[in-house]
Amino acid sequence: MISTEQTRQNLYDLLSVKNLNVVTRDAQGKETSDAGQADLFTFDYVAGEENNYGTVVVTITPEGMLEVFYGDRLGRSMESQDKADWYDFLYQLRHFARRNMMGFELKHMNKLKHAMKTMAAVTEGKYYGYKNTSYTKPTREAKLKIVHSRPIDEENGDARYRNVAKLYVETAEGERFKLPFTKLYAGRAMARHCSEGGVPYDEFGSHISETVGDIQVLEAFLRSAKGKEWTDAGADIMVEAGIRHLKALKKKVKKMIGRRGYREQLDAFSPQQEQEHTDTTDKIREMFTQTLLDQRIEEAIPVLNKLEARNSVMKEISEFESWADDTTALDLDEGFDPESFEGEVKNYEFAGDDGEPGYGGIYYTAMIDPDTGQVMIDPKSLKAYCDGNMYNKLSDEWCTEMVQPGGYEHEEAMQAAQEHAEQEWNQRDRNTPMEDQGLEEGRMKELAMDLDNLSDEEFEKKYQTKKSDWREGHKSLRQDPDQPVMISKDMKEQEVYEGPTRKDFQMVADLLKANPDEAKRKELAKDYCDKFAKMNPRFDKSRFMKACGINEDDMGEGNEFSHALAQAREQGKKEFEVDGKIYKVKESELDRIKFLSGL
Repeated sequence: MISTEQTRQNLYDLLSVKNLNVVTRDAQGKETSDAGQADLFTFDYVAGEENNYGTVVVTITPEGMLEVFYGDRLGRSMESQDKADWYDFLYQLRHFARRNMMGFELKHMNKLKHAMKTMAAVTEGKYYGYKNTSYTKPTREAKLKIVHSRPIDEENGDARYRNVAKLYVETAEGERFKLPFTKLYAGRAMARHCSEGGVPYDEFGSHISETVGDIQVLEAFLRSAKGKEWTDAGADIMVEAGIRHLKALKKKVKKMIGRRGYREQLDAFSPQQEQEHTDTTDKIREMFTQTLLDQRIEEAIPVLNKLEARNSVMKEISEFESWADDTTALDLDEGFDPESFEGEVKNYEFAGDDGEPGYGGIYYTAMIDPDTGQVMIDPKSLKAYCDGNMYNKLSDEWCTEMVQPGGYEHEEAMQAAQEHAEQEWNQRDRNTPMEDQGLEEGRMKELAMDLDNLSDEEFEKKYQTKKSDWREGHKSLRQDPDQPVMISKDMKEQEVYEGPTRKDFQMVADLLKANPDEAKRKELAKDYCDKFAKMNPRFDKSRFMKACGINEDDMGEGNEFSHALAQAREQGKKEFEVDGKIYKVKESELDRIKFLSGL
């Protein structure tokens, strides 16, 4: 496929061989000597030596249309031979458009003004240029020059906003400044600053550069910290604070692209010398200290120090440590989960090329690491939708291109999708109604502890006294989370509830793992594998065995409890005996826990 630049050059050559005095102009109507960058091709249509039928304008629109504008003197009022030549000329243009896979349309000259306004509005935010250099005009008074790290091949789908090696901003007076960053949205913010009379090295320009520098350092820090476990509990809190701070900084810079947002940030700007607190810096460094300190983490410490001074993160860390000392939680790292899931981020803010925001959403696919249980976003799965039109370039296709790998919204979209996916993943199995016979996770652990520590009389006495409370709470499927779940003797006769969740799998695995009798642990694990597989199609046998601390290859055949239960059922018995203890054929949750705990 021929590039747009080559198509325009070919059109210029076609018009030139007709001995037409062609003038090339850009979308603003200014003359340009580069035909490959021209938007308008203007000439007077002269037939013979004396018959001048007026001005003709030929354009190639961003939508891929070849449009011909002409006045009333061309057409029916022409002399016969001149009319035939004119129609032959239009036929050649139409053939040229089809050969280059473009549309073709004839329009009256009085519509040219509106077409140029439309073209200028679209061109103002688009990218154009050469193989190694591209340009874009975020504002009328300033433009960005992009030097690419490798040649751009538009025929193969290369985009001009990718592979940015160097970035320059150029003012209306012709002054050009090299920017200390390569992020295009930050370059647009600096272009807005220059169009408002500023320069990159003044106070506010330096503030923009410093903010972008903090963004780059935090991004590198978060990539380095991702997936690591720190000896200091406060480090995780600091990482979360860094994520929030990074999002706020990006939003702040993107606001500066528009005139109104720039004015707001400029009015709120208060130059002040931020001092680094040595004691705080040492504390933060100790949080992230490992055998070798990652260079990216070392570089992020001053930024985190500023964040500490502004938001008092150390206080939050102290509160977290105090809370962690008094709190225990069930370890659910060994989950039984799907390999992937899909999600949608709503109310996502896109920054249009004109600086005005647009709102929409992002679709994503999240992958689950089978070993660590971590959520990872598939970059190629990102798709976006947004309310917009061709003037602000917020179409669904444009937004999707921006969030795909290489797009200048890609990093922000990945961050938003990652946060949303982690939030969705952390909410799994919460607020799920349990069956009447089900036990709340914490109460089942309490029951297991009572079975270990209380005598039969104490256990019977404790739960019998609360029979009325249990019956009252038994009326609905959900219990009041602030009230204890009461269990009466009647519950001991209930069958195991249907539809266990991954938390139930994990709870059983934890109890099995604590059983010192390895042979019994293997037998019970095999029995529960068969049982859970029938009750929940998501059940993963190999991961359950691993959670129980059992090598699946070492599993032997046979299960005394299950075998005795099955045999009693076949013989029509109401009770059966295992290890000198009597169990009812109508198996209850309490019997399973007793047998599991070795009581």
